[in-house]
Amino acid sequence: MAADGFPNVRTSKLGACEAPLQQSGFVTTDLNEIVHAVVQQSRSYLSERHTDVAIELSCTPRIRANDEQLADVLYALVLRAEQSIAAAHRPTGLIQIHTWFGET
Repeated sequence: MAADGFPNVRTSKLGACEAPLQQSGFVTTDLNEIVHAVVQQSRSYLSERHTDVAIELSCTPRIRANDEQLADVLYALVLRAEQSIAAAHRPTGLIQIHTWFGET
C-alpha cells in the first residue's frame, strides 16, 4: 500500500509475532563500538578533506543487528555528510555523531 502523500513508497505492516527474529548475520553487538570503528576507519579520508568528527557515546544496551550492515550504513552517512560539507563549499567541516538510550 502507498504511504500517505508518497505514491512511490510502499509500506507493509507486520505483527510482532510475524517479524523474523533470527535474521542471517544478526549478532549481539555494541552500537558504540561500531560507531568508534567507523570513525577510525573514516578518519584519514575525512582529515584529507579538513573535516573533523566529534563523537559522544552514551551508555547504550547491546543490540541484535547485522553489525557489518550497520557499519556500512553509518559509513555511508558519514561520507554523505562530508559530501554535503564539500557541496556547501566550506573549507572545513564538523560531523557530530551522538548515541543515546531513552529520552534525550
